[in-house]
Amino acid sequence: MWEPFSEAARHVIVRAQEIAQMFGSSNIGTEHITFALGELDDAVGEALAQTVDRDAIRERLGVVSANPVSEMVFTSGAKHSIERAFENARRLNHNFIGTAHIALGILDSGDAPPMLEGSDPAALRATLEGAAEDERAVTEPAAWRQTEGEDDPHRAARAVLISLGAFPDLRVPGTRASVTIQPPGGPEHRWSWTCIDESKPR
Repeated sequence: MWEPFSEAARHVIVRAQEIAQMFGSSNIGTEHITFALGELDDAVGEALAQTVDRDAIRERLGVVSANPVSEMVFTSGAKHSIERAFENARRLNHNFIGTAHIALGILDSGDAPPMLEGSDPAALRATLEGAAEDERAVTEPAAWRQTEGEDDPHRAARAVLISLGAFPDLRVPGTRASVTIQPPGGPEHRWSWTCIDESKPR
């Protein structure tokens, strides 16, 4: 289930588990995930810091426990928020789950975090959707189509492809990227991708 999650999104889930352990909870709830998202030093963290009542979230967490729980499960609200994260990603036509998708999922979960007075939920959603698009640029190589090589790219080759999204000048239709990996004494593996114009039919 976690395969489509970006590195940052996986970090949030791991951090939510650590927070739940810290407070001796046997469940990972939306409050733990929200708290972890709020720690992010990015657009998602900033948006939540300006709208979510962190004091109320902190009260829900309870008291730090000297005997952390090792075996934990997700609450129904947390499970629903993750399901909704997938649905929001599909709605936005994204092929990954990022931190903004998780935040959107929590807002849709039925166990949304308490908001600060005067906060605008619609504006928060718009900000989070914008953050999801920004993350897409560096996470999802949507503008690249494999034109040569093996069907299942090695993780190292895919990491190189994903990193290309961080360089907008390389996302020019017709740009070609190739990766060759040859372990000592092993066979050579080669992949090539070409940047395409997504506005035109393939």
